[in-house]
Amino acid sequence: MPPQIMSEHFGKRTYHSHNLYQIFTYVVNEAANNPNRVDGMLLYAKTEEDIVPDDLYEINGHTFWIKTLDLNRAFENGDRSIKKQLVGIVELV
Repeated sequence: MPPQIMSEHFGKRTYHSHNLYQIFTYVVNEAANNPNRVDGMLLYAKTEEDIVPDDLYEINGHTFWIKTLDLNRAFENGDRSIKKQLVGIVELV
């Protein structure tokens, strides 16, 4: 079975909780020692799943993005190149 970004519980598709918990833990720990705002992002490689994650959550005053990057592209050439995808993600933040 190919890797999957989403898991399924009682017929509902959700993100793997361990990934969300890990980024949340990193952000909270960094925020405890950093006077600046600290946010986080889960960046997944695109899989063959029907659902392509593209979400934003606010939790305890921190923003968390969940984005997908299609690595089956040229790095620099084209409108959907990996470079353009990365620049688009950075511009959101």
